[in-house]
Formats: sequence, C-alpha cells, structure tokens
Amino acid sequence: MAVESEIRRGKGKCCSRACASALASLTRNQKGAKNNNWKGGFSRKDRQRRYNVRYPERHAAHLALTKAIRNGQLKRQPCDVCAELKVEGHHDDYANPLSVRWLCKRHHLQVHNGRFAR
Repeated sequence: MAVESEIRRGKGKCCSRACASALASLTRNQKGAKNNNWKGGFSRKDRQRRYNVRYPERHAAHLALTKAIRNGQLKRQPCDVCAELKVEGHHDDYANPLSVRWLCKRHHLQVHNGRFAR
C-alpha cells in the first residue's frame, strides 16, 4: 500500500488494498485474445502490408501525399471544420492524390463514419 504523497510523486500505483486488488483483477490473464488490444495475431507491419496489397490506389495516394509534404509542394492547413492545427489529409478521390481536405482526427473519423477502412 502506497502513501498518498508517494502516489502524487508517481511512486505508487494504488491508494489502498482495495484499489490494488481491483487493479490486479484488471491486469490478470489478458494474454492473446483476452487482451483488449488483440489484433488477431498479426503485427502492425503485417496489417500494413495487407492494406497496401488490398488497396494499391489508396497506398499510392498516401505515398504521393507524404512525398509532396516532405518536398514542400503541399503544406498542411488547419482543419476545414474546426481550425485545429494537428491535421490529416483526407482524399475524396484517390485518383487525384494531391487533392486533399485537411481534417483533424475527430472530423476525419466523422467523415469515415467512425472507422477507417481495414
């Protein structure tokens, strides 16, 4: 059991034994499919590779946009909806890879109905 002052300094994780037992029950036995972050046994690279093969036009558009930003051809603009500065490029048409709408994460997800393509 940690003292409250230690918790504030970042040394303790739990304020009482009840808190510690609740934390232990949350973290116990969460390997593989029981873990909330389980992605079906595929690494991030595997999932990215499958996406690139499944959607070659999207992949090419993403690469072209990244290259244009890196070379200075395009500059990120504030979100079209809320003027947030941390933005992502949204392609309405992947045939025109440099024609993008700049959207923050929240509004980009709204455009995609809450989830991106897998």
